[in-house]
Amino acid sequence: MNNSPCGYNYSSSGILVSVTNVTNETCAGFANGSISISVTGGSAPYAYTWSNGNVTQNLNNLSAGTYTVTVTDSNGATATTSATINVSNQLPSPLGAVSGPSAICPGTNNITYVVPTTQGATGYQWVLPSNMTLVSGQGTNAIIVNFSASFTTGVLCVTASNVCGSTSPSCLLINSSTAPSTPSTITGSGYSVCGLTRTYSVTNVAM
Repeated sequence: MNNSPCGYNYSSSGILVSVTNVTNETCAGFANGSISISVTGGSAPYAYTWSNGNVTQNLNNLSAGTYTVTVTDSNGATATTSATINVSNQLPSPLGAVSGPSAICPGTNNITYVVPTTQGATGYQWVLPSNMTLVSGQGTNAIIVNFSASFTTGVLCVTASNVCGSTSPSCLLINSSTAPSTPSTITGSGYSVCGLTRTYSVTNVAM
């Protein structure tokens, strides 16, 4: 038996087994790889015994791994060859933190939020809380949003995706921020202050 770098094995009985096509698994868990072989020489019909237990000439619905087939002709002569299925794609790498303001005055517009780009991602999906509207950027790692006057609090989330699926979300809690209260009446001397130092004050207000 001669193991060839060209993808075939040849036995002394004259059976030639060639791997004619290998389709890799698209993503881990998809089990959609395939192997095709051709057989010449020897005496037909041929019997096929694969390492995964299949007895067909070609294999479909394969996960990543190495598969070996033994071909036996009608006279009992055999030839063996192998092929390897790899995984073509992986899920995107985990996302980093979302950056952008976490305290917002209701009614504020054109605010930007960004998540760092991650390896393997072909798109980004943002999910906005109530009373926040998207201006632009869906599908990318950066968005611009507006906040309505009714915004109080909410969680902004984003996932990265590709043909294999989506990552876990990266989220940012955003709370509303209000303007300070109106200061109290100024207190201090109401008399003439020419040439003198006078102190005036207001009561501290909540922010």
